[in-house]
Amino acid sequence: MKLAMFGATGTVGSALVGKALAAGHELRVLARTPAKLTSTDPRLTVIAGNAKDPAAVRRTVAGTDAVVSMLGGFADPDSIRIGTALITAAMGDAGLRRVVIVQGFHLDFPGDPGNLGRKLILPMLRLGSPTLIADSRAMATAVRASGLDWTVVRAPRITRGESTGAARVGALAIGPWNSVVNADVADLVLRCLDDPATIGTAPMIANGRSQSGRPALGVLRTLHDIVRPPRIPAPPVAVRHERLAREAGDARGASRPQPPRPGGG
Repeated sequence: MKLAMFGATGTVGSALVGKALAAGHELRVLARTPAKLTSTDPRLTVIAGNAKDPAAVRRTVAGTDAVVSMLGGFADPDSIRIGTALITAAMGDAGLRRVVIVQGFHLDFPGDPGNLGRKLILPMLRLGSPTLIADSRAMATAVRASGLDWTVVRAPRITRGESTGAARVGALAIGPWNSVVNADVADLVLRCLDDPATIGTAPMIANGRSQSGRPALGVLRTLHDIVRPPRIPAPPVAVRHERLAREAGDARGASRPQPPRPGGG
């Protein structure tokens, strides 16, 4: 399968790219910072650009069979809404139907448990961004009305690590004390792509342990991830090279002897 990927340099994407290539998929990845994708696999095509650029989104989607979006985050929350709208529009123009989206467990879908943890996460998310909840909810509403074959994978705090094979999946009563390993989320995304039974569903995924004995520690870790200052992405490779060349030229110009000023002694 040839996949278009958005948000592939993030926590989930860093695990998904390698797993998708290992599974035999071809990838077209849109990245603001292509240098973050270090794989030299010939089946990986990296397109420099931003998911809020319609032309870049269309180039990424062109010629693919399905789309995976992991857009979002506290540093760029409106990419969830704007980028996903551009992706679904490009899919419609290209005749594509299958899309899997990775988002937070705060999003509401029919059949969700009304547990306390899903209410507690909302004010915590607002600390990280006052618009993230609204942007992600608008995205989910639009995707459900798009007519596409969608799946929304919902997760709590995501950590980095190897696949555990023990993650729980379903309509889970989870909260800000829960977490999940990025490799487990990547595994679920690939399973959803292959399983038509997941179309029109929004499974949650969380660690295999309930963490019932350590909820306070889990909440503090989630809060830390939300309020810590976001990293500013490095500029795309071409832009960085252009800037370095310009700075080198300025330095050479400054080192040249300057002609004497008229009237100077």
